[in-house]
Parts: sequence; structure tokens; C-alpha cells
Amino acid sequence: MRQSSLSERRLRHAVQLDARIVRASGELLSTRVLDLSLDGCKVDAELRIGEQIEVTIARLGAFLAIVRWSTCGKSGTRFLRKDARVGR
Repeated sequence: MRQSSLSERRLRHAVQLDARIVRASGELLSTRVLDLSLDGCKVDAELRIGEQIEVTIARLGAFLAIVRWSTCGKSGTRFLRKDARVGR
């Protein structure tokens, strides 16, 4: 990874939070958020790269996100905007 990429990444916090994902198809998945930053989160679900989802995180609310990577049953998402909460 490039040095500038490392410095641009936000600090991640390891968490274990219940979450719900709504896919574009309307499919609903129950999962857990495994790490969280201001820019996105890692979830315990294999999703399609580039897929836009709504992820609702326990105690935090609902966020629009895009899947950036997915492997071995885990996926990384990036929130779509700074104030990415749904309904704000």
C-alpha cells in the first residue's frame, strides 16, 4: 500500500455491534460490525464489491455505504458521505 494511502486511512476501532444490512434488491441480512471508523466499517458478511447498501448499526443508526472489498465472508464498506446517516 502506498504511504499516502496509509496516512489517509482513518483510525479503526475493533467492535462487536449488531447490525442489519439492506441490499439494493431489498434483501435483509442480520450481521455484526467488526470494526468501525469515521469513513466506514467492516461487516461479517460477504457482499458484492461496488454494491450500495444501507447498514443499520445498533446504537448508532442507519448509514448509506458502498462495498469496497469482500473476501472470506467479510466485507469492507465506505460511508457515502460525511453525514451518511439515513433520514438526516
